Amino acid sequence: MYSAQANALNTNEKMINELYQDTELDIDNVDDVFAYVLSQTDDTLTIYPSEGYYYFNFYHQGNLIKGNMLVGHKLRQQGSLSFIYFYDIAGKERGEFKTHHKLYKSSDIFSLKEHQPNLYQLTFKNIKKNLEINQIEPDADFVKTLESQGFEVNLPMMDDSGVTLYLAFHPTTNNFYYINPLSRDDESYYPFSEVLKVGARTQFVYLPMEKFAILVALMPIMFIKITITMALLISSLTRH
Repeated sequence: MYSAQANALNTNEKMINELYQDTELDIDNVDDVFAYVLSQTDDTLTIYPSEGYYYFNFYHQGNLIKGNMLVGHKLRQQGSLSFIYFYDIAGKERGEFKTHHKLYKSSDIFSLKEHQPNLYQLTFKNIKKNLEINQIEPDADFVKTLESQGFEVNLPMMDDSGVTLYLAFHPTTNNFYYINPLSRDDESYYPFSEVLKVGARTQFVYLPMEKFAILVALMPIMFIKITITMALLISSLTRH
């Protein structure tokens, strides 16, 4: 018997039902779309990416709509929220479809107030939600590991892919790098070259080390843009 907490199952049947579901949503009315998005979420929304983005997508009249709510540090300190959405259409035709955006500020119908540290209460018309800002505590042992390799370590952050990365400076190359601690890494990898590997889910290209991996590109095709500085880093660190 599988637990009720097992991962949600996505099916083609569900996608097709949503694709052709009749809806009266006015896709050009930002307030209506904002209310719709909020109504489809849980009472508490956890914002994982460190930049403060909450991403979403849904189908409308056979088209995929993508967007995000942004509650970055400066915005939430001001009690504001940025909301944007657009048709997911590739190529030059995308410009024919308008991107909708609105900056919500404190008003009679909207408020965003801090209730507890990293927990905010959002009210829009008759909808109330909690926004929880994800916090990542640095791993002291991992920080020591990086420092032993000559890195000067900053705070960890989470990418919108769900990958935790440490921002670290290396004086040998005089550059900053994102480093994956591999502590919660269940992603499968395939080799890209003699020394690099690619994440099957994220398509992130890494230089694997003994206890961590250095991010060198966001997708394999971008590897051709790796600079001489990165080449120097690879050369220096692989000697350890």
